[in-house]
Amino acid sequence: MKLVSTGGAMRVLWLLLVAALGTQESLGSRVLMLTPIAFKSHTIFYRGLAKALVEHGHQVTQVLPYNNSAASGVREVVLPVPNINDIMSSVFNYGMMGFMSFATKGQDICVQALTCEDFSEIRKEDFDVVLYSEWMCPCFYEYISQLKVPFVLIQALGLDYSVAAWSIGNPFFSSFVPNLFLDHFPRQDGLPYWQRMCGVLLDTVFFTFSDHLNMKHVIPGDLKSRGICSEECSDLHAIRRNASLMIINSFKTLERVAQPYVPAVIHAGGIHLNKVKPLPQYQCGGDLWDIGGDSEGFGVITITMILRLTRNLTGYTRLMLVKVLGSLKQRVLWKWDKDNMEDLPSNIRISKWLPQQDILSHPKLQLFMTHGGLHSTQEAFYNGVPVLGFPVFADQSMNMAAIENQGWGRVINWKGLTEDHLREALLDIINNPRYRVEAQRQQRIARDQLISPQETVNYWVDYVIRHNGARHLDSPIKWMPWYKLYNADVWVVLISSLFLTLGFIFKLLICSYNCCRRRLKKKND
Repeated sequence: MKLVSTGGAMRVLWLLLVAALGTQESLGSRVLMLTPIAFKSHTIFYRGLAKALVEHGHQVTQVLPYNNSAASGVREVVLPVPNINDIMSSVFNYGMMGFMSFATKGQDICVQALTCEDFSEIRKEDFDVVLYSEWMCPCFYEYISQLKVPFVLIQALGLDYSVAAWSIGNPFFSSFVPNLFLDHFPRQDGLPYWQRMCGVLLDTVFFTFSDHLNMKHVIPGDLKSRGICSEECSDLHAIRRNASLMIINSFKTLERVAQPYVPAVIHAGGIHLNKVKPLPQYQCGGDLWDIGGDSEGFGVITITMILRLTRNLTGYTRLMLVKVLGSLKQRVLWKWDKDNMEDLPSNIRISKWLPQQDILSHPKLQLFMTHGGLHSTQEAFYNGVPVLGFPVFADQSMNMAAIENQGWGRVINWKGLTEDHLREALLDIINNPRYRVEAQRQQRIARDQLISPQETVNYWVDYVIRHNGARHLDSPIKWMPWYKLYNADVWVVLISSLFLTLGFIFKLLICSYNCCRRRLKKKND
């Protein structure tokens, strides 16, 4: 019998492996990721989703507003629309009114993206499933309604505001789930009265204007006037009800507030986390810096500020940060959007880019200073690092309120910040072991998962493809008006009946009393 040589056997195995991989790719489904409007921070989550799907064997096409350094194998289609990050100043400068103006601009960008030539090419292609982020761009429901394939909503945040929850038929309780734009954090028995009142009012405004009027009237009317859609897209809200699932960027076991979820809500928090690389030395500011090679007790403090904020950190605020951080015995890595900084102390290094996840995993890291964005806080608790937060906008205040309440960080407000207050907060977190103990407890919880977020996403996307949707997971809440969902009509009838009954009894008692008085009066006469 003639034996096959070792080299020949290896070639056969290699051919079999290539054939298997080729078969897997050929069997992979065509996935379209629609993320036409997104902040840079949102694309971190989307990139994690795309990477997981490609590694699973799917053919992924992602539509987005700017190049995202896509994972290998992801086909990117960049739409020629204004960068949403460039119009964010209105939100920072004018608060809620700025946000409403921002939403209006978002609709204009959405229509521009929907009608551009690059997307016209996408319209000619066929796909098996769509992953869609409707944030600021619900006009793409017009395209989805024509595609006639199952679609999955993707949410770069959790379900921390009512419109997102109701869009997939998930109940939302303002009694204990704080509004996204408020820095409230519930007690064990829920939110206090005035915080619940503020939450209900904000939810009502968002639902009335953002969801009801926009989705049913304003946006469909705008699309029809431009000749983009027919009568079929007269109600985008009705099209959205056909969503099979919603994938959210949240850890189910580490929610800011534990809340109920319907089966169609899939948690994929941490899908952006990468395998960390060791950092014995790090090139920073032109110097080779030995991060962990000094004396015992050495620590690193990483500062990550959003670009909009660092551009304005001049004058007193910047000098105060430099002075306080320069007085620490720990070294400081500072993410800064310029090549140099005046009066920089010897213990501080600046860089336009930092390998944040790798640095956060370093065992000698003592503190993470951040604006409190969702991905930064997720990376912090996943690596067990205490946090000092400077929230600026949107969910950042709520993220940091949750961290402070849980005991593994503190919050500082930029307004009225003093040198003494900053130094006290820094030294408290560095020297008080309770912050690190609690952060490491959060780390153990975050890593204790049955399956990875990548496996979770791949299973459920495949599930939707296999069953041509997931209508059997639909929650009745999708079709229920708010008064029916919360039994408001029932309570009105019950309370009205109670008052009518009490009124009748009261009237009966008055009549009986008057009758008795008349009888007594007759007897006395």
